[in-house]
Amino acid sequence: MSLRSRLAFEAMRAQRATARDVRQVAQAVLLTGFMTEVGHGLLELPFLEEVEKEVLALLERGRAVDDWIMPETLLERLPAVINEHDRQLREVRLGVVKAACERLDRMVTSAIARSEERVESPASPFEANSVQQRGR
Repeated sequence: MSLRSRLAFEAMRAQRATARDVRQVAQAVLLTGFMTEVGHGLLELPFLEEVEKEVLALLERGRAVDDWIMPETLLERLPAVINEHDRQLREVRLGVVKAACERLDRMVTSAIARSEERVESPASPFEANSVQQRGR
């Protein structure tokens, strides 16, 4: 897990990141935050929350326009988070890491379900009426 995060970050630093790289780093950022929330982190939570917002915004923008170029502010902050993630994986009890991974899995599953619901439901009331009329 740690090596993948580090390699993904290096791709981001070189401005060669793919969606997979950004997702990998986003997972590391989220896991670091989850473990910090339960008392196993050395970074301040507000700092982690800011980095999390930036990474998730990058994911959204990247998905929308297929642009994975990293903002300089994010590149400056990420090394501290990736280093903390490495430290946590080495030093934090496995049960805590497992609980953080399970929380991340639930979060991803929920996001996928919400995304599928948006695809299945019409985007506007007009479309809903059109669908109902076509079904008659």
